Amino acid sequence: MKGQTPFAIEAAAAEFLTLLGKHGLVEFLPDDAFIDLPMEDTFAKVDDLCADK
Repeated sequence: MKGQTPFAIEAAAAEFLTLLGKHGLVEFLPDDAFIDLPMEDTFAKVDDLCADK
């Protein structure tokens, strides 16, 4: 997106996420949503998530 304004980039990102939501590919939770997951289930493979590995 070289040469585009930050507003155009943000608008494109918002449109992309909106399309994903419309097609059920991503779910947006309300701001006050609370998900209670045990820590061991949340990051069971934290080493696999590191960018430098």
